[in-house]
Amino acid sequence: MKPALLHITYRSSGASGTRGSSLVVVLIMLSVIFVIGVISARLSLFSERASRNDRDRQIAFQSAEAALLDAELDILGPNTAGNRRVCAFDSLKPAVFVPGCGTGSKTGMCLSTTVEGEGWKNVKAQYSTESGTATSNLTVQFGQFTGQSIAQGSGGLPVKPARYTIEAVRYAGTGNANDSVGNDKTEYAFLVTAMGFGLRPETQVLLQALIYKPANKPNAGCA
Repeated sequence: MKPALLHITYRSSGASGTRGSSLVVVLIMLSVIFVIGVISARLSLFSERASRNDRDRQIAFQSAEAALLDAELDILGPNTAGNRRVCAFDSLKPAVFVPGCGTGSKTGMCLSTTVEGEGWKNVKAQYSTESGTATSNLTVQFGQFTGQSIAQGSGGLPVKPARYTIEAVRYAGTGNANDSVGNDKTEYAFLVTAMGFGLRPETQVLLQALIYKPANKPNAGCA
């Protein structure tokens, strides 16, 4: 009788260990790819949002610039509007301006009650809250005294017309030999403060310009 042979088989765990390591590597790579994808998507959304905000601000800036030009027509003319007030602006007659800001036919005509040149701060809240051409308004709507109009609404246009105020401020003179500097007459220039709006009412740009207008000449149509 022959003795039975004992066969012992050894299994290596190397194959399963390799498969486990490969799975971990794949999961890590998928996680990295997922994170990269999320970051890329967020960057794209941020870039798009930044572009929209920049476009919105540019629209508001152009709206404010248009208001400055409208105020220039209000002060200097030419202006054929029935309620024009070109004659109210005279470098030697600031008395028509109202401490704080006027209403009605003197809407937006301001004098500072504290620091000269900062009269617009008295009504800074009204730039964004007022609308239309109501006689009680303290700020002027674009075209109110010039008859000009500007497109507004949807489709890349300002949500509402720009508004402005005009403040009389003492002026150092034109630098010409015949100006009034050095004599007993104080000249005034007109500080225009305009606020334009973008596609959203909260997108606002504030611009200022100083406009000088000589005294109205006799027989120029102004009393």
